[in-house]
Amino acid sequence: MARYCIDATALVIYINEEKPGKDIQKIMKEIETDKSSGFMSSVNLAEFHRAMTRIFSEDKADKYVIWLKESKIIIIPPSLEIAILASVKKQKYASAKEPFAWGDAFCLATGIEYDADFIITDDPEFEKVKEIPIIFI
Repeated sequence: MARYCIDATALVIYINEEKPGKDIQKIMKEIETDKSSGFMSSVNLAEFHRAMTRIFSEDKADKYVIWLKESKIIIIPPSLEIAILASVKKQKYASAKEPFAWGDAFCLATGIEYDADFIITDDPEFEKVKEIPIIFI
């Protein structure tokens, strides 16, 4: 059973695209039918909520969060270990010329701490990540 750590951008694409990519549709179906497991950091949930508020409205974003909480995607709050690991990964991958956002650092740290097989994202900042294979959607 594959273990997917889901970045906010993946969920935004899944919900907002008229025709989301087949990869994200397949992965979400696998998670909902217990053929795979999916989880995300609560930091990335906050990013998701903000994106949905910008695209739609705060009310609709709140409804998407309820949908997410009722789904089989597990929301993981950052522990002290995840927070420190996020700091280490941000330091490793960020530079003056190439950013690595805090949300991405928390996604990566959560994926590492929870033994993700893949991170699902559309964020190009993950192109430099080596610790976990990345599925770009």
